[in-house]
Amino acid sequence: MEYVSLAFGESIHGGIFVADDFKKDNLDAPITLFMPDALLDLQGKLSSHTEYALSEAFKYQSLVPSIIVSNYNEVVVFFPPNRKAPRVLFERVCTT
Repeated sequence: MEYVSLAFGESIHGGIFVADDFKKDNLDAPITLFMPDALLDLQGKLSSHTEYALSEAFKYQSLVPSIIVSNYNEVVVFFPPNRKAPRVLFERVCTT
């Protein structure tokens, strides 16, 4: 399995695993990103920094199944828009 490092600037770093197992099953691995800022604002909406990170990740790989983002305090999994959900959906992962 190979790991491809990603750097999108703005202190956003991450990567994606590349493996033959994914290719033979016609799957794509999720992108994992790490950033220093809050992922969501106080109202639970995406922060502008998170929106930027997601846009860069989607530019890198438009058919990614999910994007896992962490700031080492919280983890949020984002799912790209599709026919059933025309906007990015996300779920916060409990880390306690």
